[in-house]
Amino acid sequence: MYDPSSFMNRSLFLLAIAGLMLFGGCAVSRKVCVTGDVAYCEARGDFTGRWYDYYERALSCMESGCYQAALEDLHEAIRRREADQRRARTVGMHFIDYFPHREKGLIHYIEGDYAAAKTELERSLDQYPSEKARFYLDRVRAQLFRRADRIPTKPRLTLTLPASAADGIVWTRDDPVRIAGTAVDRDEFISDIAINGSPVFVAASGPEVRFSEDLVLAEGRHEIDVQARNLMGGEVWRRMVLHVDRSGPLIAVDRFVPGKTVSGNLLDPAGISGFRINGQKVWLSGYGPIPFKGMLRSRTVALTAVDRLGNETRIQLDDGAGSHRSSRGWLAMAGSDERAAVAPPAVDIRGLTDSQIVFSETLRVPVEVRGEAEIRHLSVNGEAVTLPRGRIISFNSFVRLDPGENRVTVTAADAKGRNVEKRLRIIRRIPEAFQLQHRYGISVHPFDFTEEDPDRIRFQHDLLDSLLQPRRFRIGVSEDLQTLLDRQGMALDGGADWGSPHAVLLGVVHETRNGIEAAARMVNIETRETLAVGDVYAPSADRDALAVMGRRLSEKFLRRFPLLAAEIVDVSKNRVRIDLSGRETPGKALPPSWPLLIYRAAETGDAAVGSDVRIIGDARVADAPSGDVFTAIVEAGAAGDIRPTDRVVAR
Repeated sequence: MYDPSSFMNRSLFLLAIAGLMLFGGCAVSRKVCVTGDVAYCEARGDFTGRWYDYYERALSCMESGCYQAALEDLHEAIRRREADQRRARTVGMHFIDYFPHREKGLIHYIEGDYAAAKTELERSLDQYPSEKARFYLDRVRAQLFRRADRIPTKPRLTLTLPASAADGIVWTRDDPVRIAGTAVDRDEFISDIAINGSPVFVAASGPEVRFSEDLVLAEGRHEIDVQARNLMGGEVWRRMVLHVDRSGPLIAVDRFVPGKTVSGNLLDPAGISGFRINGQKVWLSGYGPIPFKGMLRSRTVALTAVDRLGNETRIQLDDGAGSHRSSRGWLAMAGSDERAAVAPPAVDIRGLTDSQIVFSETLRVPVEVRGEAEIRHLSVNGEAVTLPRGRIISFNSFVRLDPGENRVTVTAADAKGRNVEKRLRIIRRIPEAFQLQHRYGISVHPFDFTEEDPDRIRFQHDLLDSLLQPRRFRIGVSEDLQTLLDRQGMALDGGADWGSPHAVLLGVVHETRNGIEAAARMVNIETRETLAVGDVYAPSADRDALAVMGRRLSEKFLRRFPLLAAEIVDVSKNRVRIDLSGRETPGKALPPSWPLLIYRAAETGDAAVGSDVRIIGDARVADAPSGDVFTAIVEAGAAGDIRPTDRVVAR
């Protein structure tokens, strides 16, 4: 029998349950934390109870310092989606950076629960490494060390390149000079390495950090200080004295009688290791001035001197040497005619002509000065040369060249005060395969900022500048980014390239009360594949911190895609095997499918000035290296024309 009162009671009960569920749901989903006049602990848009709602609300709670509420939401987000991830998909094509374990670790660190912080930060790094997690894990470790009352240790630092002499003094002619070594601290971890006060890129702190840095050093004496620091501030440093000598020994002839005798002095800061007169070895060694003397059977003489580093100088003398006036000059040099000389010294830059085209970055300039009186002063581009006694001076001067026009100026003066100056114009051209137009092109777009702040735009400007300077990539700037730069009056020193790009560089900047993080990704335009992701973090957003972040983020991409140049060792159909063991090749290999150029040096090139190259075809990296060798697939050009000793260079 139908009972209206029973029906009403059941309806009221169900309505009450629904109401409790409704209001209970609102109570669970709604949190408010008011700081000042701003309400926090709110998700963007409607709260749907998804993992990203809890995560976004947790971040909002952290901004107000409501850490307990944030921890509750982070726990709930992790229950729904466990792993930290960069660009986690939410709805459709929407993505967010999702790091709940990292943020839990940060909260535990702030609240002093270092053991819990360490667990969460290590979990985050295992799931998806980020520089922010590494930064706070280092701080957590330091705090745990302090709580354990550990006595701070000093790291161990070993330098492997250049090979050090027992007295810490190293002689080298390398260019650049590679400083490499290993820093070890298995208890308190290596956190920083610096060379002459400049930080060396360290990807992450650890018990053992290997480092390698190339220094462009002028000739002469250099003091190189290498410093390693651990998380507790314990430091160790090593000093080496580097003597860089890339010039050949100086040969000074003070007496030459054709067919009878030749004498003079040798001088080289690295020390003489070999000397020959007309091909006959003369047993002498040392630094100098080292006197030499030889008896002659012919009216010509060839002198060859080699220093301990392998630098060499040669000079050829014949009947006309030492005089502009005729063979009577020989009488003056032989000492049988002491009449005052009337002609100034003569300067000859052997083997080079005015407007000489050079394809190498450096040049050894063979300088020869001849006078009827003793040469007392000699300089190259304003740098004075130390001279022993002599009327004929011959040596090789090492000169670094900029692209385009360069000037070499040699000045000399003799004992009578007569001066001479010779100028030479050298044109340096970059070989075709190494010109910027053949490099990988990247179009850079504005990063996602919370707001259009001049400092955030300056950060992206610094990033662009750092990417441009090494001329590793062709860098293009999107119209939107160019507008932002123009609005702030920020110009790029290196100039941007508007050619068709291979990839785009996109990024986002997250700024919170606890610091600032920037993350960028390089995406292949053709395949939509993400080629690399880089991120940087600083605990404060001041101008200096942003400048360091820009340079460090650039360094990550430059190291990921080195300008590899290496030799082909084998050709098989449309595949080539490439040897990476040469000095030109950085340690890290390129990713599969990265484009390469195959080229060959011009066979008519002069070794002294380098040569242009001929581009043969294109190739792509086929696989990861096996030892020092990797394989590439030839894509264009005549595969049959490629041969061992040809070379490849990365796009």
